[in-house]
Amino acid sequence: MNERTVLPQIRTFFWGAGCAFSGVAGLLLFLFPEKTETLFAWTIVRGDTAAFLGACFLGISLLAFLCYGLTTWGAVRFPFVGTLTFVAAMTLATLLHLDQFHYGSGEPLALVMAWGWTLVYLAAPVAGAVLLSRQRQEPGSDTRSASPIVPGLRYLYLAQGTLLSVVGVVLFVAPGTADTLWPWPVGPLPARAIAAFLLGFGVMLLGVGRENDAEILEPPGAACWWMALLAGMATTRFDGSIDVGSPRGLIWCLVAVSLIFSGVAGELAARRLRVDPSAPPPPPRPKPPRRRIEG
Repeated sequence: MNERTVLPQIRTFFWGAGCAFSGVAGLLLFLFPEKTETLFAWTIVRGDTAAFLGACFLGISLLAFLCYGLTTWGAVRFPFVGTLTFVAAMTLATLLHLDQFHYGSGEPLALVMAWGWTLVYLAAPVAGAVLLSRQRQEPGSDTRSASPIVPGLRYLYLAQGTLLSVVGVVLFVAPGTADTLWPWPVGPLPARAIAAFLLGFGVMLLGVGRENDAEILEPPGAACWWMALLAGMATTRFDGSIDVGSPRGLIWCLVAVSLIFSGVAGELAARRLRVDPSAPPPPPRPKPPRRRIEG
């Protein structure tokens, strides 16, 4: 049975809109982290938190951009499920903290971002669930002729996915634990926003590790190393964000470095396995002449 193809609505709405919205939000937060009161949907007190969230949004935007051009469901299934997890968690975080959004702001961009944010995160989980249900009804199979991931890299994905998911759940359910789990102080809404990203990337990495198919690693791998690299750049812009000598700071840095390593390794592995179907097959190697044995 042929592999399922991706619904056009998923490519247009989820990946197209996701790339655009996350890209705009990411650039605003990453480039102007100390101007969220006038440029963003809600005020983020600390610049390092705003820049970090911007890096995460840019990671989601890159993931959506890379998935937009893929046509088989097996290639985007786990990025889609991970992104849908992130969207659902961010929607719940928004509903729990509506009083912090700039719905009555006198700043035009902040006002537009607040209402745009709310509309996007109210519509996206419903649309994503409907599209996922319709996608599952499409004819075809989800099984692929997988090229296994190198065992060490696969176990690293599973470990990263588990760690990010567990920390994400704890931060979301009890944002006050950020004082002990996160390297710098964050409030309840930023803690839950960070948790939404951790859950999204964690679920995606767990799915990729369980699937054990190196050919689908390019979008998740690129998004992970890009997000981790930008997150490192974001935090180094602010003095005192991370104390590398503390256990929390050291673990944060090790996780970021491991995401860069596993992301680059996964992306390169997927690219090596990519085959151009239009390329002519290599010519057959000539057989060596048989040596004549004289009697």
